[in-house]
Amino acid sequence: MNFSRYFFMKLAHSIFLSLILVPTITFTSWWAYTRHTQARKIHLFKTISPETKTITKIIDASGLIKLKDSARLGSLVSGTIDSILVEENKEVKAGQPLAIINTKDGDYSYRVALARAQQSQASLEYQKTHVARLQNLYRSNALPKDALEAEVAKLKDLEATLDVQKMIIQQEQALYEQRIIKSPIDGTVVAINISKGEPVTTELQATVLFEVAPCINSMRAFLEIDESDVTLAHAGQKIEISVDSQPHRTFKGIMQSVSYSPKGKSGNVKYEGIVDILDGQELLRPGM
Repeated sequence: MNFSRYFFMKLAHSIFLSLILVPTITFTSWWAYTRHTQARKIHLFKTISPETKTITKIIDASGLIKLKDSARLGSLVSGTIDSILVEENKEVKAGQPLAIINTKDGDYSYRVALARAQQSQASLEYQKTHVARLQNLYRSNALPKDALEAEVAKLKDLEATLDVQKMIIQQEQALYEQRIIKSPIDGTVVAINISKGEPVTTELQATVLFEVAPCINSMRAFLEIDESDVTLAHAGQKIEISVDSQPHRTFKGIMQSVSYSPKGKSGNVKYEGIVDILDGQELLRPGM
């Protein structure tokens, strides 16, 4: 009786342990298998959201910096420089004299034209008085009509001659005044290319006497772009400019235009690009 009870108690204990251990071992095995297989799972691709990026190509081009707007002044008369009335880097006003040119005949041509006009004026006044007397004689039947008409024709010729001579006076006066070189704008004298006593010519290669800029801080870069890169350059592009005097700094600019006309240089075809410089003007100078 005691043996049977002991046997049933052992059996019950074994059954109880089986009910506890079997599910535990089964769950632990399943969990370990799942972890192992997930760790070894191979991802063949990865999905990401598209992003917009900029493709940048660097174009190297050399050139010169010049003033954006400047007036280059020459002369309409030939002669020699008599005096220079301004200095470089000085501000001037529109109409201010910059230099005086000594022409060969000075105001001789103007004075001759004026004297001829005065002579014609005197002859015209005499002819008017003479015609008036002849008209009185004609009205009293003391003078034939054709004689009066001949004198009236002379009067008209004198009037026309005087008109021409007045125009010559204006022309000679303008030429005489052209010997005084004046600034056409308010600005700063940035270049004086002459000296006292130097000859001035009005031929094809005319002498540039002065350069006046309305704003010395407004500059442009004139670049020589190689033919292999010119198709990549266009107006509106952002440009970075470096100069030898500022090796560790770049200046910003905007491409204004790219020339369609090629410029040959040592066998290489170049195209001119014009860039407006936006910053750093106080550190830059024309010719850099």
